[in-house]
Amino acid sequence: MSERPRRWVCRWSSAWVVLALLLSGCAPPEDEAITIGVLPWAEVRATAELWSFLLEAEGFEAELRRIDTTSPGGIVRTGEVTVVAGLYAQLADGEIDLWTGAWLPQTHAPQLVEHGRDVEVLGTWYEGARLTWAVPADSDLASIADLEGRGEELGGEIVGVEPGSGHVRISRDEVLPAYGLEDEYTLSTGSTGAMLAALDRAVALERPIVVTLWEPHPAYGRYDLRNLEDPLGALGEEERIDVVVHDGFVADHPEVAEWLAAFTLEEAELASLQVALEDAPPGEERRAVADWVVEHRDLVDGWLGR
Repeated sequence: MSERPRRWVCRWSSAWVVLALLLSGCAPPEDEAITIGVLPWAEVRATAELWSFLLEAEGFEAELRRIDTTSPGGIVRTGEVTVVAGLYAQLADGEIDLWTGAWLPQTHAPQLVEHGRDVEVLGTWYEGARLTWAVPADSDLASIADLEGRGEELGGEIVGVEPGSGHVRISRDEVLPAYGLEDEYTLSTGSTGAMLAALDRAVALERPIVVTLWEPHPAYGRYDLRNLEDPLGALGEEERIDVVVHDGFVADHPEVAEWLAAFTLEEAELASLQVALEDAPPGEERRAVADWVVEHRDLVDGWLGR
């Protein structure tokens, strides 16, 4: 697949042109569609929405492919439902073109090992990401080690996210055994939304809770939280978040690959984008992204080589 003809480029150098895309947009060739994988994680949703907008502004058709438990590859051999396996399977098969949520070198290492021949890491857009276990700031718990003997007051539960996610795998297989907590606590799984709803209820009712979180995440701006110390390092070291594409994408879209390789965000920039999307009324997410792009025009121009 060759690069798009230059006649399809839409310029959005001023605010009113960007916002005009909300209503009209370009009309790119059908074979120029680029599919972006999305999982229900704040940083993934935000960057997927951002690049969908930017690609359409540059004359491409962009599709957001939301992966759920019924997606191909969503059932692993153990019978555990995992949206992460489903996403990487579709990326390797070329059903998804790009994915902005690869946590490396640890959390998604198994997926990269499995599909390494069929995917390519383009570059890092966020440094200093980390997996966490968090509690409300007024909790007297300071360390994961402090959880021993406290299971009854916490309902014997650590509230997790999507089953099969890297965080769940590491929390279950590394953290619980490292601290001798596997007989006292169950790591519940369901969805990120369910975890956040449980956190919201616990904070409102001033009840104790331990949730699996990660940085960067807008929950740290919405609630007064504290990360539990991890003296044994069972949650792993700081990580990076990378853009990954299927094999052949760079040859098909060399200019887009250059843009994605140049893409970087700092914590404050990412947080502002995440909050803008969370605060946007239903159906107004695209306008929220457009407003963010206008406010960060110099940054975005740098990614696009302008």
